[in-house]
Amino acid sequence: MGAINGLKLAEGEPEGPATADADGHVQGLAGLIEIWKSLKYNTDMYKMLPILDELKSAIKSLVTGLAAGSLVGGSVGGPLGFFLGALIGGRVEEDTVISAVKDLVSTSSLANFNPLDARMRKASTFKPELVGQSKIILRMAMTALEDGALRLVDENGRLLESDGTPAQGAPRYSAAAKATLAKIKQLEDAINSLVNSMDDPDLGPRAKGQVSDVLSLRGEVKQLYASIAGDIIGSKPIKVPLTQAALASSSLPVFTPPQLFNDGNNYVDGGTRMVTPIQAALDAGATVIYAVVASSDYMNPGVDFVSKKPIPSYTSANLIDIGLRVGSDIEPSAINDSQLMPPNGFPVPVLVFRPNWDIHDSLTVAPGLIDIRMDQGWMCADDVMQAWAQDSEGYLAIAREHDYLRGTTLIARRRHQIWIEEFAANGWEYLHDATGAPVDATGPPPVPIVIDRKKKMAEALAHVREMKEDLHNLVQKRIDAHGNVPPDADRWWTDWERHTWAPDGPLWPLAKMKVTAKPNRGVPLDRRTTIKITATDTGGKPVKGATVYAGGRDLGPAGSLSATFASKTVKTIDPRTHSPNLTITGPSVEVEADGYETTPVPIRFDTSTAIAAP
Repeated sequence: MGAINGLKLAEGEPEGPATADADGHVQGLAGLIEIWKSLKYNTDMYKMLPILDELKSAIKSLVTGLAAGSLVGGSVGGPLGFFLGALIGGRVEEDTVISAVKDLVSTSSLANFNPLDARMRKASTFKPELVGQSKIILRMAMTALEDGALRLVDENGRLLESDGTPAQGAPRYSAAAKATLAKIKQLEDAINSLVNSMDDPDLGPRAKGQVSDVLSLRGEVKQLYASIAGDIIGSKPIKVPLTQAALASSSLPVFTPPQLFNDGNNYVDGGTRMVTPIQAALDAGATVIYAVVASSDYMNPGVDFVSKKPIPSYTSANLIDIGLRVGSDIEPSAINDSQLMPPNGFPVPVLVFRPNWDIHDSLTVAPGLIDIRMDQGWMCADDVMQAWAQDSEGYLAIAREHDYLRGTTLIARRRHQIWIEEFAANGWEYLHDATGAPVDATGPPPVPIVIDRKKKMAEALAHVREMKEDLHNLVQKRIDAHGNVPPDADRWWTDWERHTWAPDGPLWPLAKMKVTAKPNRGVPLDRRTTIKITATDTGGKPVKGATVYAGGRDLGPAGSLSATFASKTVKTIDPRTHSPNLTITGPSVEVEADGYETTPVPIRFDTSTAIAAP
């Protein structure tokens, strides 16, 4: 998905607010976020072809208790029978399987990108003309199946070789050479006719003479090409639609079909040669590189292609599972590791952003998981940038320590657990495969809980609220450990995660209260001060048991209280100059009471009174 993300970002950022135009198009980063948040199901991105289902339905009599690949009377013999039996774990019937097998081996992919292709062609999604106008350098990497070469497409749609030079298109000749080209075409047609006729068994002795004729004509063609070599005036640049280039760069071999470019080559994901194209960025003139690696460096256990069950051992695995394990997991990981950490390093700073845990695989689409993944990446980037500012040489080890101490991965894991439990809290079964990954549905409603529905909903809701409170504490610990969180982090524990279905009701059906503070602005930091904080219900009556918290610290009951509000120094990195920026802030102050929503206190602190951090 790197090419699709990069293509959208290459539109550039609007000068004013990121608002939709007449086509509903939102430019740059805000538009990219909208695209991802609009996805609900796997079928919004790709469509599985029916070929595997046809094969499985054609394979009759899946017999339990028989060893994988066992053969019985009337079944396919030889390697084909063993292969099919190993694939599906049962016996196979020849007459019902052969045609399905032929269809399988003749297809170029198991799925297509038609839904994604249609989405990308809409003016509301992409506007390629903005990419050319933005002056942002873009490189999308892809690999040609015909010659195995890694090539790039730039912001103008030009096809480039891996070193950045233009890919050579068809040569262009001067007007004087056109008559010679016509003559060459006639001779080549004659050669083809002679070669085809030589396959006729009735020709007998004539074949020897035809060989001589073919050789003579080929010599003449060679001479004619040599005669116009000086008349070549260049080659026509090869240009590719930007959206097609992004699809090619995203095309997983076997799973999705290759993209045929007008240079005659079929292209697939550039990750088959270069997973993270750092060299392309260097060749384009990058002076600082942010390498975003979407998967962790931990390799999850392999998964059976058909059953989706984890494979604990490959001792008796079939060739598809072995091939996918090597080609989709081990080789790309090895290639990526060697490219991210070359022996001699890089001539410019390279910052690697990589999660320490994968929420889901690259083919799973679910609204809540997309949100969690984006926020995980946000916090991961914060960890890396702060670690880089601390030590540019050993930043990766420091960033991993930040992840542990600030709970970056722990927060993502907890939200994932909450997302799953929210199904039951709203009366739905969480459907998943043997690996725990959610099963795609084409649309609502999901499968309802049948037995003890109300009881299970109540138990699950209580569990969700308990985990939400734990999540709140984890976020506060991250903030206390000088880790930043995305702007909407408050929503993580006050609201449901996003799903393809509407929640049954509010997560916290609690009463609201009104909170005021006197003074409410210019409150000093790091100095003892007296402040009056009141909490009333919607009827204006004081809320019993209202307690004030500052930065998670209990200050006591609401009313007049004397407290010291500790300042906090937040360090960020300027993305352009890479110099550290220090910002002084006060703690988050809020009021809590049983039966009421936690409510922030509207205080503006005087940061000039803060004591300078050591």
